[in-house]
Amino acid sequence: MPRNLKGVYSLVNKLFNTTNSMRAIRHSRQTSQEVSASSQKLSSGSRITKAADDAAGLSIAAKMRANIGSRHQAIRNGNDAMGYMHVLEGSVQSMQDMVVRMRELTVASASDTYGDQERAMMNLEVQQLLHEIKRISDSTELFEKRISQGKKQWLEFQVDVNNKDNNRLRINLGEFAHSPLALGISDVKVDSQLRARTSMIKLDYAQKSLSESMAKLGALSSRVTSTVKNLENTQENMQSAKSRVKDADMAKETATNLAGKLKENMQVQTNNIINQGSQSLL
Repeated sequence: MPRNLKGVYSLVNKLFNTTNSMRAIRHSRQTSQEVSASSQKLSSGSRITKAADDAAGLSIAAKMRANIGSRHQAIRNGNDAMGYMHVLEGSVQSMQDMVVRMRELTVASASDTYGDQERAMMNLEVQQLLHEIKRISDSTELFEKRISQGKKQWLEFQVDVNNKDNNRLRINLGEFAHSPLALGISDVKVDSQLRARTSMIKLDYAQKSLSESMAKLGALSSRVTSTVKNLENTQENMQSAKSRVKDADMAKETATNLAGKLKENMQVQTNNIINQGSQSLL
């Protein structure tokens, strides 16, 4: 073959091999990017690692994440409301026990079985119980609010995620007035038979008022329990929906990653063969 033709042939081969090498490098770079993206999804467990993967899905997932976090806080608020009512329920129960004891003493004092001296001793206990009821009423507080004085104020607990009235639980503290004056027993005495018999009616009214308060607290507790259960159920479903939108399909991504690595190894070997062929022609 003439020398000039050999030169042309050699140049054509170089150009051909250079083009093949560039093409192989381009495919190899694309494969590396695919393997890298798949590895990120496997390591993070997320199908969407950047906005370019699925902009709409990322936006939806972000909204769901905010909703789930807010709902979690609403559940905590509901549990706080339960704790609040348990505190109030405990104070009412203590008052009920004391009213029951005073009722027993009025029945005892109303009988001729006891004399004035014994009635005076019974009256000492009654007065001490009245002082204790007043002390509990004045001192029982939560969240810097005294809860048994019957003041006209509302407690509001945010038990859902939106700014609507039906997303809040309201408790009227005015309905829980438990001082001796509010219960109508501030002047109860058992130091005489007549006063003991008169005090029975007053203590019956106090017992009825305290029982009504317990019933209201029980109904509120039941409502809050149902609210918290509903929030937990909704949060679970929301988390599941978010998972379907954002979480990666681990089986698919593992297969994609493995296939990409095998393809990448083959491309590296192919590039080496092309490079060796180009160097042999130099």
